[in-house]
Amino acid sequence: MGCCGSSEKQRQHPQYVPQTQNKSSPIRDPNQSGGPYQGLAGQDNNQNSNGAFSVPQRGDVSAPEAYGQQRRKTGPTDPAVLPTVSNGSAAEAPVAPGLYTATQEFMLRELLPSACPYGNIIVIDKIGIQVLEGFLKINDLTRAGIPLVDDIDMVRQPLKQMPAVYVVFPTPQNAKKIAADWDKNPNMYKEAHVILLDEMSASFRDILAKSQNLTIKLKTIKHLKLDFLCNSQHAYVLTKGIVDYEDTTTSMRKLFGYCPSIEANRCCNKIADSIVSALGCLGDRPSIRYQGGSQWAESVSGEVQRTMLRRLGPNKDRGSGGLLLILDRTIDVVTPLLHHFTYEAMLHDLQPIMDDVTVTEKFNGVFTASQTQPNGQPDKVTALDARDDPWQLLRYGHFDSIRRSVREEFKETLGSDAAKLHPEMREGGNITLNEFSAAVRQMPQFQKKIKDLSLHTSILIALGREMEAQHTVDYALVEQNFATSEHEDKENGGMKKLSRKTAWKQLMDIITVRDASTMAFFNKVRLLLIFVVTQNGISQREHGQVQEALYEIHPNEPSIERWLAGLAKLNIATEKEETHWWKTHKKKSRGNGKAEDGEEVYLVSRAVPRLKGVMTSALTGNLSFEEFPSMEQGGAPVIYNNGNGASKRDKPEWSHIKNTNDAQASLDKLKGPRLHVFVIGGVSPAELQAAAVLREHYGRDIVIGGTEYATPFSVLQDLEALQY
Repeated sequence: MGCCGSSEKQRQHPQYVPQTQNKSSPIRDPNQSGGPYQGLAGQDNNQNSNGAFSVPQRGDVSAPEAYGQQRRKTGPTDPAVLPTVSNGSAAEAPVAPGLYTATQEFMLRELLPSACPYGNIIVIDKIGIQVLEGFLKINDLTRAGIPLVDDIDMVRQPLKQMPAVYVVFPTPQNAKKIAADWDKNPNMYKEAHVILLDEMSASFRDILAKSQNLTIKLKTIKHLKLDFLCNSQHAYVLTKGIVDYEDTTTSMRKLFGYCPSIEANRCCNKIADSIVSALGCLGDRPSIRYQGGSQWAESVSGEVQRTMLRRLGPNKDRGSGGLLLILDRTIDVVTPLLHHFTYEAMLHDLQPIMDDVTVTEKFNGVFTASQTQPNGQPDKVTALDARDDPWQLLRYGHFDSIRRSVREEFKETLGSDAAKLHPEMREGGNITLNEFSAAVRQMPQFQKKIKDLSLHTSILIALGREMEAQHTVDYALVEQNFATSEHEDKENGGMKKLSRKTAWKQLMDIITVRDASTMAFFNKVRLLLIFVVTQNGISQREHGQVQEALYEIHPNEPSIERWLAGLAKLNIATEKEETHWWKTHKKKSRGNGKAEDGEEVYLVSRAVPRLKGVMTSALTGNLSFEEFPSMEQGGAPVIYNNGNGASKRDKPEWSHIKNTNDAQASLDKLKGPRLHVFVIGGVSPAELQAAAVLREHYGRDIVIGGTEYATPFSVLQDLEALQY
C-alpha cells in the first residue's frame, strides 16, 4: 500500500462529521451517558412511530448552534468539529504538518476506534483500498496496531478476540456482506466498527438493522469525509467519481457539458465537501475568494462557506486563517495542452516504454514504477508519491536540469575515479545518461549509489528516447510561440512579435508533417487548439485547410470539429471575427535566462501558467477584487476594491507576472497563513510546479488542489466529450 508515515508526533486535525445523535436516530455515541450503547437496533427510542429506522439527514448534523455547543464542551480537537485558528497573529499561529502527513495521522486515528492488545482488523472494499493506498503502507498500519487488512469480497476466518473495522463505500451490496459476516457467525470478531466513505443511505441502514447479531456487536458507525488523494505534502486531487464512486465522469464534463442541473449541483456539493475535508485535516479556516464570472467557482465557494458556517458557526477571526481561492479550468485552457518539460509533466505526456521498468498511472496523478528483477525474483514496485524522496526532489525539475544534476551528483561521488570510467567524464567533459549508467556498473563500489537512482535514471533515459521519437521539441517550440505571441528572430537574435501570418505558417508546417501515427495526430490537435485560443479563433477558410490536410495524412482519425465544439462550451471564441482577452498581455521573455522568481527559463518553456500570476498577486496582496470577488459570511459574493484604491489589474493576464515592488518583499514579511488554491476541472502538472516555485521563493505554504489532474490527453478527452 502507500508509503511511510512520519515519525514525528504532529498535531491532530480531525475533520470528519459524525452522524446525528438524536432520539430518532438508531446510531448513538457509545460513550454517551444514559445507558449502554444498543447498536443499530436499540431497544428504547431508536425507532419512530411506525417501527422504521430513520436515517440522519445532512442538515441535522450541520446546525451552527449544535457545533458551537459541542465545541464549548469538548474543545477544538474534538472530532465533531473542525479546529479553529488561533486568536494570535498569523505568524504566531502554530504550524500544522503538511496535508499528506496530517491526513495520514488522521486516518490512522480513525482506523483505531477500539484499544485491543491483539490489534484491530481492517475489512475493506476496492474503494477503501484506493483511499488507504494513497496515504498508508502496510508497515504504517502494522506499527499503528493493525496487523491485518482483509478484502471484504474474500472468504475470511473468524478472529473473535480482535475488533473489525469495516472501511467501505455504503452500497447495499457492502451492507449485505457486512451483515452476512455476523449472520453466519455471531462471534466473527470481537466487535464491529463501520467507517463509511460516503453518506449512509436508507437501504444501507435497513440491511444492517435486520442483522440481530450485528446490532449487538456494532459499536460505532460514522462517515469518514476523505474524498481526496495526495501525492505530495502540498497538492491533492479528488478521488475519481465526483458524485459517486461508480460514476467516474469528470467535473469538466458534468459542469460544462449537457448535464441536468440537479446533477451539477450535486457535483458542486461534493467538490465543496472535499475541499472542507482538506481544510479540516490542516486545521485551516480561510477566507474565500473565487474567479469572477465563473458560475461553478461561485457556486462551490458559496457551498464551502455555508459548510464551514454550519460546522463552526460565524468566523470571528475572518482572514486570519489564510485565503482559499477557487477557480475553474476556463481561467487557462492553454497550459494543460502545452508540452512541458518537467519530470512529472513528461511522464504524463510521453508515457515512455522501457524494457526493465514499467511506469503506470495507478490512480489520479500517482505513478507506480515496476522494475524487473534478476533470477526470477518478484518485480520491485515503487510508488512515485509523497513517500519517494528522489521523486519529490526531481518531479518539478526541468528535464535538462535533472539530467545535469544526476551526472554532477555521480561525478562528485566518484571523485578522482570519474575519468577511469569514461574518457569524457572529467572536468568540462560531456557524457550521456546511457554511457554514464553503463560505466558506473563496471565499478562494484558504486553499486549502491547506482541502485538508489537506477529507477529514475532508467525513466529519464526512456523519456529522452521518447522525446526524440515523437519530435516533442518541434511541437513545443511552436506551442510556446503561440502561447507567448513571440518567436525567435534568427536574423537579428533575440525574440520578436509573432504575427498571425507567421503563426498560421508555423501551424501548417506542423500539420502537414507526414507522420501518420495516432500520437502525431493528437499532438497536432493540441497545437491547433492552442492556435485557436491564442489567435482569437480560426476562420472558415483556415478551418477547411487544416481539416483537409489532417484527413490526407490521418484518414481514420476523427474530425477536429468535436474539439472546437468543446472549446465553445468553455466560452472560448473559436471564430476569427470574435475577440478574446487571451491576447491582452504577453510575457517579455528573451530565450533562456532567469525568471523574476529565479526559475531558469528555457526556449521550449517560456509560457507561464496564468495561475502562477494569480498566486503571485494573492501572495503579495495585489489580487483584484473585481476579478476575484470575496464571499461574505452567509455565502453571498461581495465585490470591493483593495485598501489602496482601484484594482491593480483590470483584465486577467494568463501568461504574465506583474513586476511590482511587493513581489520582491522579504520572506519574513510574507510568512503567514496558507494560500489554498483549488481548480474545478483539474490542475495541471505545470501549475503544481508553479506553486512549488512560489512556495520556495516567497516562503509561504501553498496548498493546491483540483478535481482531477489536467493532463494533455485528459483535457482532449474532456473537450471531445463536451460536444454531446
